[in-house]
Amino acid sequence: MIITGLQNQQEYPDLRKNLIVALNNVSELPEGFLKICHELSDKVAILDEIYGPRSVKALHQLLPKLNLYENPPEIRGSDIELNLKDYSKYMKALAMIFEKYKEEAAQVAMDETINFSEKIAPFINPDLMLQKEAFTCLNETRIDRYNCHILHKFLVQYGDVHLETAQVAGGVTTIQSEL
Repeated sequence: MIITGLQNQQEYPDLRKNLIVALNNVSELPEGFLKICHELSDKVAILDEIYGPRSVKALHQLLPKLNLYENPPEIRGSDIELNLKDYSKYMKALAMIFEKYKEEAAQVAMDETINFSEKIAPFINPDLMLQKEAFTCLNETRIDRYNCHILHKFLVQYGDVHLETAQVAGGVTTIQSEL
């Protein structure tokens, strides 16, 4: 109801401010922050208005951990595939926040997330059609030695794993070849 109110409240700025304060109060609870970011992930303008680059932390937390993948880095065939629509929204929202805030968003990723690049890297798979978004996020965090190390470790372990894809001639590619 609050989010719907924000979408429809352009003419009453005081009410809009109160709705934003209410969402910020709810988001002080860890589950509240995640739930609100989930609900706003396809309403990036409102997400940005309320949280700005801070939303990077929650959007990253909403992405699946690598240990949940059935056959890392392949998303297909696992329980994760069932939530791919949500993950796609999170990746698109992350990319938009990174495009707007660049260093500030990267700083949140470096300081407030764990293994940021490891969660982003599987989305380089061309079948997911999220490569641009994944590269936008990874590009901004390339200055962080730790995230570079994590990405390198991911590539050593999973970079040459074959990914079946309809987007590539021959139907097989790897994360390494996509880079």
